[in-house]
Amino acid sequence: MSDLPIPTNEKNETRAPEADLALIKSMMLAGRRRMGIDGVHLIVWGAVLAIAFLGQYLSVVGILPKTILGVWLPAYAIGGLASYLVDKKTPRLAVEKNLALSVYSIAWSTVGLGIAIYLIFSVIAGTFNASTITMLTTVGFAGSFFIVSVITGLDKLKYVAYGWWGLVAYFAYFGTHSPTLLLVLSAACILLLLLPGYLLKRTLGGED
Repeated sequence: MSDLPIPTNEKNETRAPEADLALIKSMMLAGRRRMGIDGVHLIVWGAVLAIAFLGQYLSVVGILPKTILGVWLPAYAIGGLASYLVDKKTPRLAVEKNLALSVYSIAWSTVGLGIAIYLIFSVIAGTFNASTITMLTTVGFAGSFFIVSVITGLDKLKYVAYGWWGLVAYFAYFGTHSPTLLLVLSAACILLLLLPGYLLKRTLGGED
């Protein structure tokens, strides 16, 4: 019995690397399609946050009444409603276990949840600090764009991440208490959220 040949699966072993590459490629393509669809979300939130930061600036300098919740609660409500409507009108990708889509979703959800938790509880406790939320926002956006660029193969998104990291250095060096920096954040939301969203929607929105 020891002389009997041991069955092998050479055909499957040969194709395994090809199958793995095909799986990785399909995940990356799914991530690209998701970015194309969610480019609209970046447009929405880029516009909403740009207006909110501008409104906060006008509030700080006295043109509008002094308020935090009066600016940010409507901003989150409008942004959330707009995102919901966009989701209702855009096709969903097939539900499947896809690492790229899972990482993509986790990356952005973590940023939004972290900012929302800090904003709500700091305002309730009276400990709100502009420096803290600014750093949370810029670091979170930078990390999310970089992670998404890696899992989707969209290398140009790394430059958007570098832009947000540049803002982290800028705010750390100059401080985030100056009203003028609210204008910088407003402009950043246009250049580093709205504009990338528009370009992603235009180039990837119809990708198969």
